[in-house]
Amino acid sequence: MINISKEKQQTSSKQIPTGVKVISILGFVGSVLIFIFGLILLVVRKKIPEISLIIGFSDTYIVIYVILLLISGVFGFLVAFNLWKGKKWARIATIVLSAVGLLRGLTSVVMGKFSTPFDFTGILITLFINVLIGGYLSSDKNVKSFFS
Repeated sequence: MINISKEKQQTSSKQIPTGVKVISILGFVGSVLIFIFGLILLVVRKKIPEISLIIGFSDTYIVIYVILLLISGVFGFLVAFNLWKGKKWARIATIVLSAVGLLRGLTSVVMGKFSTPFDFTGILITLFINVLIGGYLSSDKNVKSFFS
């Protein structure tokens, strides 16, 4: 019992680095938006059964996509919450997801998967953000001590 209270005191006494706060808040916002979009798509699918014909995907594909959106929203929210709380696994998960985003962006650039200059600009911005987040969480001394 004493160990638990000491652990809580140590966690609460640590100052959350500003960058971790920003990444967590952006994670919260993004996760909520993803979840809401999944719910909207689910409602639209129920209200307008022809939606699969309109957007060109089968109903099964839409249901799978909605499920993945909802799971992604919940997972993202949990990661953001635990990042704020200083959980090491959330830091590692965020670094891994940043690396995956970086690889996806690089693949898009190499494959030329953009139809307008805006697509290319968006990919470059995404690459920059992923490098920034991954680098910050993996190399900043204050961040490392916060998560230790």
